[in-house]
Amino acid sequence: MAKPRGLKYWAGRLHLWLGLAIGAVALLSYLPAALYTWEPELTDWYYRDLVFVPKAGGPVRPVAELLAAAQAAVPATHRVNGLELTPGPDRAYIFQTYQDNPKPGWTAFSQYAHWEQIYVDPYTGRVLGVVDVPRNWIENLRVMHQQLLLRYDVGHIIVGTATLALLAAVLTGLVLWWPRNRAALRQRLTLKRGVRWRRRNYDLHNVGGFYAYAVILLLAASGLVWSFAWWETGVFRLLGQATKPGYGAHAAAPPRPRTTAAPLDRALHHLQTRHPAWTSMYLSWPEPGGNNPHELEGYVDYDGGTAWNESDTYFYHTATGAVTYAEQFTGKSTGEKWRNSNYPIHIGTLFGWPTRVLVCLATLVCASLPVTGFLIWWGRQLKKTQPRQLAVPAIPVVS
Repeated sequence: MAKPRGLKYWAGRLHLWLGLAIGAVALLSYLPAALYTWEPELTDWYYRDLVFVPKAGGPVRPVAELLAAAQAAVPATHRVNGLELTPGPDRAYIFQTYQDNPKPGWTAFSQYAHWEQIYVDPYTGRVLGVVDVPRNWIENLRVMHQQLLLRYDVGHIIVGTATLALLAAVLTGLVLWWPRNRAALRQRLTLKRGVRWRRRNYDLHNVGGFYAYAVILLLAASGLVWSFAWWETGVFRLLGQATKPGYGAHAAAPPRPRTTAAPLDRALHHLQTRHPAWTSMYLSWPEPGGNNPHELEGYVDYDGGTAWNESDTYFYHTATGAVTYAEQFTGKSTGEKWRNSNYPIHIGTLFGWPTRVLVCLATLVCASLPVTGFLIWWGRQLKKTQPRQLAVPAIPVVS
C-alpha cells in the first residue's frame, strides 16, 4: 500500500509548477525593478545637464513666462499641462506635456500621443532640454516592471497574475523550507562553505529566499494594488473603510476670466510655503472641456514626522489663484493614508535609504529565485535520466 503523501509533497508540487509558470515574467519584471529603486539618483546622473541649472540664484521668473518658454520648445499641438518641482535652488523646473493615444497598439510606446518633460532654468527662462519620456530608459525600467513594455491593460494583468502566483509560491516555499529540528534550522539559515555549485545554488535559493521572505510578501501585496481593483478595495475594507474614496470630488468653480501670470505664481507660492519640509510638488493645468475647467490642481508631498507618506491636494481658481478646495493629510482616513503611502512602501522610500537598500536586495533575490529554482529542478531531471552505475567488486591481486 502506497504511503500517503503529506503537506510538503503537495506544497513542493505546487511550488515547482508555479515557479516554472511565472519564472520568465518574474525575472523580466523584478530585475529592472531593483534598478528602478534608485530612479532619482539615476535621473540626476544621466540627465544632470538638464536637472541642474548652470548658475543658481537671483529672482525666479514668473511661472507664466517659464510656461511660455516650455511651450515654445515643443510642437504647438503638444499642450503643456503640468509642472513638477523638487527641492533645491539649483534644480530646474520640469514642465510636462501628456496625452493618451486613443487607439494604442500592443506596446507601451503606443499608449501615448505624446509625453514630454521640458527642463527650464527658473532664473533665466532658458530651456535646458526636452526628454521624450516613452523613450527614456530609466522610465522604461518602471514600465518593464509594471507591464513588460506592453500596453498597460495587457501587461499589468500578466504581471499582476504572476504576482498572485508569486504569493502562493512564497507561501509554499516556506512550507518546504521549514526545518524538522534545530540542527536543520541552522543549516537553513547559513550558506555552506566549500561545496559544489549545485549545492551553492540550492543554498542561495533556500537561504536567500528565507531572508527576503517578509519583504517579498510586502512588495507583492503592495504591487497588487495597481493590478486588481478588488485587491485595493479589500485593503481599504481591512483598514475599516467600506469603499474606496473619491479623490478630488467637489463642486466645480464658476467660470472666470482667462488665466494670468499672478494666479499661477500665487498657487505655486501657496504650495511651496504650506510645508517647509516639502519633498516634491506638482501643479497641473485643467483639461479643456474637463469637469473643472477653471481650476488648477496642486499636489505636495512633505515630511511631517509620521510613518506615512504625507501629502496634501489643493485646487486653485485659474483667475485668482485662490484655494477652492483642499484635501489635507490631517483629515484623511487610515485607508487614505495607506493608499497615499503604498507607492513609497513599494519602492522603499518611506524610511529613506535603509529601506531602499532592503527593497533593492529583496527584489534582486526575488528575480534570482526563478533562475536558482530552475537549476535545482533541471539538476534533478538530469539525475533521473543518468543511468545508475553498479559498484564493481575489486579483484584481489595474487602475488
